[in-house]
Amino acid sequence: MVLDNPIVFYTLVAVSIFVIYVCIILVGGKFLYGWTRHCKSRTRLFGKTVVITGGSTGVGKETAVDLAERGARIIITTRNCTRGEEAVKEIKNRTGNYNIEWMELDLTNFDSIHKFATRIKQSEIRLDILINCAAIVDFSTTNVTKNGYDYIFATNYIGHFLLTYLLLDLLKLSVPSRIINVSSVMHMLPFDLDLKTICDNGVKYPGLSGYMVSKLALVMHARSLSQRLTGSGVSVFAINPGLVKTELYIPFKSKMPTCFRKMLLWYLRKISLTPKAGAQGIIYAAVEESLQGSSGIYLDKSKVVDGNKLTKNEGLCQQLWDMSIMHIFSKKTRRNFVWCLFEESQGKGILKMVALSKICEILPKDYGYVILVGIESTFVNMWLAYNVGAARKKYEVKYPVMYHKEDGHVFNCIQRAHQNTLETYPQFLMTLFIGGLQYPRISAGAGVLYLLGRILYAKGYYTGDPDKRWWGEFGGLGFFILIGNSISFACHQLGCFTD
Repeated sequence: MVLDNPIVFYTLVAVSIFVIYVCIILVGGKFLYGWTRHCKSRTRLFGKTVVITGGSTGVGKETAVDLAERGARIIITTRNCTRGEEAVKEIKNRTGNYNIEWMELDLTNFDSIHKFATRIKQSEIRLDILINCAAIVDFSTTNVTKNGYDYIFATNYIGHFLLTYLLLDLLKLSVPSRIINVSSVMHMLPFDLDLKTICDNGVKYPGLSGYMVSKLALVMHARSLSQRLTGSGVSVFAINPGLVKTELYIPFKSKMPTCFRKMLLWYLRKISLTPKAGAQGIIYAAVEESLQGSSGIYLDKSKVVDGNKLTKNEGLCQQLWDMSIMHIFSKKTRRNFVWCLFEESQGKGILKMVALSKICEILPKDYGYVILVGIESTFVNMWLAYNVGAARKKYEVKYPVMYHKEDGHVFNCIQRAHQNTLETYPQFLMTLFIGGLQYPRISAGAGVLYLLGRILYAKGYYTGDPDKRWWGEFGGLGFFILIGNSISFACHQLGCFTD
């Protein structure tokens, strides 16, 4: 018999063991990753608006189909015009809902994100659900965005962080509303985040790169944001949709040999969920009514579980939040962000502000002139106080007597010059520092003009002739400019002006 041949026998045994091993791996993988809980919620979404990044393919598109069937207005984003049009056409045909559209969005480009957010706020009166779903998985890429970030990290995390922040006002107006960060089981793999290396070879925070780190950052962002939105009516969730067979794997590359990469891709496709099955967890997070009030949780498909232990490290989450806040705003938009600092620190404290020690990194660079003028005003007051002290000694007017008993005495004029300046000093500082947030150079110039006026005002008073105090009358012009700048800032806060 053939089996009597030892070589044939052991070859068959080896092949059988290999086949059994492969079957065990496939069955085990399918058991761990190839199942899902289908969303059974019958919640209708008529009158609701949903934005889905990356909604032209994969789980994003299937999520859009389901929510469209529930009656929602759907806005999907993509960088590819053709793909966007095809996806919209398909969703309309599958659901019969024609309130679907696509908008262009490049999450690696801050200008594109700002443009998209502005368009949404101008065209939509509400935003009920924001699903941050877009992602890339190319492990071999070393590309850097024009803003200096790792390409994958910028697409998967930084872009979504900025987009979420820009759309928060609209979400707050539409409460109860939800923000859903689509993460991955691979967020469990990183053991630490390197936030200490700020720049290396032109790459900002090189320790924050790659798919796994970006997905971990999304979970940490959901946790941090939920704490800052407590009581606002906006819920934030992070979710692992499962291992899904989508176009996400098409550009999948790595440094491993081609044969092993192909075997890995074959295995992943065999145990992966279909896009429709993978979308169930996202749909659950979007519509399940029992989740209301559970903001900040991490869902594995539709089950609440613990994420990576780093997501519970409050200090690390705060560091990531601070880093994100500091670097999502370009020099061009830092001034606008300072306005947001004041706006968001009011009421329920929607966003916890960065530490005071870091505010100077956010303020407009020209704000340094405003600070120098404030310091200059201190020296002017010290000079006025010194002159009062010298006059007391000269004319023998002792404390606590404020004025010389002789009406019209020179000492009284010197004292009044100091007193009159102190009476308007708090108002001067307030208008200087507040108006300077919007117009730092103009406010600094107006402040200098005011202080020069106060000096000549005092010089005129020192002659003993009160009428000569009007030498410094021009300083009032600087004060009125500061008041005007502060009023402009107040109007911006109240939404009277648009940028």
